[in-house]
Amino acid sequence: MITAGLFVSSGRKRCPITLFPLPSERNIHAVIRGVHAKLSEIEIKEELQQRGYSPLHIIRLKRGGGVPMPLVVVILPKIEKSQQLFNEHELLGLAIRVEVQKNSRLIGQCHRCQKYGHAQS
Repeated sequence: MITAGLFVSSGRKRCPITLFPLPSERNIHAVIRGVHAKLSEIEIKEELQQRGYSPLHIIRLKRGGGVPMPLVVVILPKIEKSQQLFNEHELLGLAIRVEVQKNSRLIGQCHRCQKYGHAQS
């Protein structure tokens, strides 16, 4: 999302414009499952770079208490080589599975009161 100070003038009011990148320009978000929790993001990035990938960001997913999970999100530029990451089955001697990141655009709903924005605790 880009809000680079662009405004549309409609009469007296100036409204900000929000621009979204086209699907062809978006980066690839891949989830790697099976990565040991003790491996750092730097080690994973170096291994991917040795295999010819150029990761932009690597994000380790964590549980509520900050405990690392065996999941890593890798953001890659949208090039043909990046698509080949989904065919990988081994990383640093570990058996892995690479999947497309599933984004949930839904707002959470409480099962108790049926209101949005929070959950039953």
